[in-house]
Amino acid sequence: MAKTPVALPKDDAEWKGLVEQMLDVAGDRSAVIIGAALVEVSLDELARSWLLPDAQLGFLGTYGAKKDLAYALGYIDDPDVPLLNAISAIRNVFAHHLLEATFEHPEVRKHLQQLEAHRGPGEARQVFARAVMWLVPHLRLRRREYGVSRDAFRKAAQERNTAEWIIAARKVRGETDNE
Repeated sequence: MAKTPVALPKDDAEWKGLVEQMLDVAGDRSAVIIGAALVEVSLDELARSWLLPDAQLGFLGTYGAKKDLAYALGYIDDPDVPLLNAISAIRNVFAHHLLEATFEHPEVRKHLQQLEAHRGPGEARQVFARAVMWLVPHLRLRRREYGVSRDAFRKAAQERNTAEWIIAARKVRGETDNE
């Protein structure tokens, strides 16, 4: 029996709504689970965009497998890997330490330092949220639908501001702001 595909947000407004939900939820655990799920779905979407549509994709069953495939194929870069690993590790602490998981947990603090090194210091939950808000468009921007070579796309993507990722995609496709 074929697995039902994950329902993805259909547009930028829905992605933004999910990020806002991550920021608005009361508990740290909920914020981490939602944030890590957003990153994992973005990794899944990235990997699948470069594979044959009818390919058997059981090997993409875990966050780590999706990350490893994206890295092995060159769709994410060396600086992305520690961020993706930190998000995964923080999610695992919250999933497996049911009673004592907070952003002050020693394991979480250790991985937050990796996020702070890349996204800047701040209150722990905000550091996590900033990393997710950077990673999601960063990963989504690298999907194949943009129809260009990896190298050309990387060059254009490096020029973009994370908050303006759709503008960079249009630039890569050669569209103007009037289209």
